[in-house]
Amino acid sequence: MTLRSLFFFDDWCLARRDNIARRLGQPEWVREATYADPTENPFSYPTVLYDEQRKLWRMFYLGRETMPGTLYRKDEWFLTVESEEGIHWERPDLTSTVPLPSRMRPHEIFDRQQMATGGSV
Repeated sequence: MTLRSLFFFDDWCLARRDNIARRLGQPEWVREATYADPTENPFSYPTVLYDEQRKLWRMFYLGRETMPGTLYRKDEWFLTVESEEGIHWERPDLTSTVPLPSRMRPHEIFDRQQMATGGSV
């Protein structure tokens, strides 16, 4: 795989910086590419990757349920959505492909009983 462009990359941790072209640009917000989960209270920063095998974009994020009237966490789920072009996202039903003993959401990808949070996804 040849990487031609990488957006919003902080190169402070690179051991070498040769053969790199840095260009300062202005990001453009694309409203229809902004994913808002219709049933979850998203928490943390999402991670978006391209899955070469499946030819899909995949977003990973935390969904959170809070205690009524507070911001305190009641429960969390490690979730995923998929997109063919990175603009329109769909929640996959993973109940038959990712067996989880304590599954609460069809697009949950990690057993929440085993999950420890505290940082970015």
